[in-house]
Amino acid sequence: MASHQHQHATPSRHGNTHSHEKGRCLEKTSQSPQRILTLVSLPRSEKPFINATNTINTTNNNITNTIISIMEIKNIKKVLVYGGKTGWIGGIMHEMCKEHGIEVYNSEVRIENRADVEAELDKIKPTHALMSAGITGRPNIDWCEDHKAETIRTNVIGTLNVADLCCLKGIHTTVYATGCIFKVSVVATMFRLLFDHSLKKIKAYIIMISRLFSYIIKLLVTPSLPHCQYDDAHPLGSGIGFTEEDKPNFDGSFYSQTKGYMEPMLKTYPTCLILRVRMPVSDDLSHRNFVTKIAKYEKVVNIPNSMTILTEMLPASLAMADKGLTGVYNFCNPGVISHNEVLDLFKKYIDPTFSYSNFTLEEQAQILKADRSNNELDATKLMRDMPEGVVINDIKTAFDLCFQRMKVNLEKSGVLPNNLPPEFSHKVNGGTGKPVEKK
Repeated sequence: MASHQHQHATPSRHGNTHSHEKGRCLEKTSQSPQRILTLVSLPRSEKPFINATNTINTTNNNITNTIISIMEIKNIKKVLVYGGKTGWIGGIMHEMCKEHGIEVYNSEVRIENRADVEAELDKIKPTHALMSAGITGRPNIDWCEDHKAETIRTNVIGTLNVADLCCLKGIHTTVYATGCIFKVSVVATMFRLLFDHSLKKIKAYIIMISRLFSYIIKLLVTPSLPHCQYDDAHPLGSGIGFTEEDKPNFDGSFYSQTKGYMEPMLKTYPTCLILRVRMPVSDDLSHRNFVTKIAKYEKVVNIPNSMTILTEMLPASLAMADKGLTGVYNFCNPGVISHNEVLDLFKKYIDPTFSYSNFTLEEQAQILKADRSNNELDATKLMRDMPEGVVINDIKTAFDLCFQRMKVNLEKSGVLPNNLPPEFSHKVNGGTGKPVEKK
């Protein structure tokens, strides 16, 4: 995600301009877009605004057909993308808008400069803004620990500038935020067990009780247990995730702190749609792809997490914006998947010779400057409000299909079978990103 843009915005397609009333926030629309159903065959990864439910032939493991839902965008007329010039998600959204005939511009101002942001909005007059600009750091979020002022300037001041000005001008704004903003506590677990009668899973209830006592015993024996954002309140395999009503409480990294600051403020804007993206995954080997990152690491922790398969989810975000949805949404495929499960799929579809190894959270903490968030986000609200016809697969199905598309894409580009980048076999340190010295 890029945050530093310069010059003036340039259009990808010319079209009519639209007027907006200042001082008034855009009202939500309940009108749903029209849809057309059609039958096609895979691969269709080059058509990003297609949500696919795939039928797999179990005999030959080939995808036999795909029912897709193509949404006719009715309310999005002109889009301004923040982070579209050099950013990952912003770039994908820019191309998606172009492909579907939407007049789209990349912002070319620094979002921390409010006057420049306002001048650009007045010049372009978009009906919708897509905000994906932000600082995550290179090679990872540890960078933010040593560059706090720069991180605040973009992730807090810049994001607020965009959200506030768009609200004043009646522009619907989609913010691609993060779900890495949670941790849980033993005390919270006890109160939730006692008073939360909405928990319907008896098995999960029993697991919580047993793990709670186990945690207390371990804490008495080893008071210096490291932070792990998965604990008794959200036990593995229970399906109990954080909801949109849960307040951000993870401050283990400065990056997550800035994102945690932002969410309560952003959701006060009635024109703002906040999407909690987690560990985003694409159908290629982009260096920002979660799969690419962990496949290069010497060692990985093996903890189930909520994740976002971009090929399925980003088209859904455009449909949500067109529908006029606002507020906070856990923007992940339903369910969780572990690091090992992901890398096993990488080995199955991409590199049969691939190998990896695990280490503990304690060992991981020794190579990182900042803590990492591990959690499950509840997708109930997302699935309930998703525009009709949009298909979102559970995370394990979505990952399998993602790797099938990735294999096709890499074969077409000549990367497979014999030209994978060397870093996939010469591992790097997950903290520094530097090659691991052979002993």
